[in-house]
Amino acid sequence: MPTLTPDARVTRWMIVILLAAFFVADVIATQVVFTSRVPGANDFFVAWESARSFWRDGLSPYSDDVRMRVQIGMYGRPARPDEDPGPFAYPFYIVLTLWPLVWWSYSWVQAFWITLLEFLIVAITLMSLWLLRWKPAPLTLAACVLGTLFFYNSARAIVLGQYAIVVAACVIGALVALRAERDWLAGILLGLSTIKPQMAFLTILYVLLWCAVRRRWKVIGGLAVTMSALIGLSFLLLPSWVSDFLRGVQGYTMHEIGSPVWIITQYYLRLGSVGEWIVSGAIGLALVAAWPRTLRDDWGAFMWMSHLTLVVSNLIALRTATTNYVIFYPAMWLVARAMLDHWPGYGRWLAALSGVALLVGLWVLFAMTVTGKAEHPLVYLPLPFGLALILVIWRRALVVSAHK
Repeated sequence: MPTLTPDARVTRWMIVILLAAFFVADVIATQVVFTSRVPGANDFFVAWESARSFWRDGLSPYSDDVRMRVQIGMYGRPARPDEDPGPFAYPFYIVLTLWPLVWWSYSWVQAFWITLLEFLIVAITLMSLWLLRWKPAPLTLAACVLGTLFFYNSARAIVLGQYAIVVAACVIGALVALRAERDWLAGILLGLSTIKPQMAFLTILYVLLWCAVRRRWKVIGGLAVTMSALIGLSFLLLPSWVSDFLRGVQGYTMHEIGSPVWIITQYYLRLGSVGEWIVSGAIGLALVAAWPRTLRDDWGAFMWMSHLTLVVSNLIALRTATTNYVIFYPAMWLVARAMLDHWPGYGRWLAALSGVALLVGLWVLFAMTVTGKAEHPLVYLPLPFGLALILVIWRRALVVSAHK
């Protein structure tokens, strides 16, 4: 680790202070202009109200009483059969992370949370570029950040207050820590990412195998210590949380769209659960069978396979959401980087046009298919299937660009 000069330390602290001041100003402006007038971020409200009920009133976040509190908070009444019943479908340890926020009024909590998610989207973009050693010009970087903030999946995740952004930041931060050889930090971040385990369950397993082959035991140790602390505290505070959590997940999936594979096999082709499990199993087995080829390869191969694994995880998970697709951003930036490297003459224009087409196209697709406030299942399909296809077909060029 290089030693910073006194001037560099001063500059770093000035940046930290400016970012903190901007964060506080953003929270205040968001509360005054938006959240004090329009309560929202319902996905986050479910977790917050459930944690609040536990810490302040001693109620299990999985209980029917808390679920009713959530419904009253969201709708002002019990939910109708066609509405989200608001079950707490997270591991209990998410309650631990929300402890500092349950003592504030929700308008301020919502403002803080929305601002945090905005900053994390910017961080995800910067980390994705850092992984590629890509340093765009200032105007290009500004366009990249703004484009990512207004991308369909980012904007929807921010409006809903989705934990998907936090999970994506943890997973991508773990990859950054791996490349920087901060192995304990990488393991801790992987452990924290399990607050939504369906987003990266296969990727965590792949990273652990990759680290074991390279004897980077600190990553595995960091994950083990983090998970032991989170799970141990959860059992100490609520011994029945595992069975309660599984019931909550079951109630959640009954009212939601399944994975992209579920949409193809059950919604469109009417193949039933058996067809879904066969297709999902075949895709998962094909991916896992390909892992050994990259476990001893260079960093570029690891990056390519970890991105592909993230995409496949969300293709076959029992439950996904378009907000979860923010975890695809490093793979999308890798494709853009490969375009620049593979076609030096016009690659930048191709990358820019592709980005604009995705930015506009996904919003148009949503607007053309939306029913009320509900996304049409078609909106779930283009990004994961398209990205998976590109990652598989264009493997060689992507590995070369990831290795820089």
